[in-house]
Amino acid sequence: MGQQTATQNTAVKRHFLKRMLINGVLDLYMRSSLRHFEGIY
Repeated sequence: MGQQTATQNTAVKRHFLKRMLINGVLDLYMRSSLRHFEGIY
């Protein structure tokens, strides 16, 4: 029982980290493209 909970927690943490990573990359991408557009206009 305890082992299963630990595995679930690891999966949740991994999912959360992956989500954070994707959000961070998207955030950086949005900022750089906004900066790029500001340079054009």
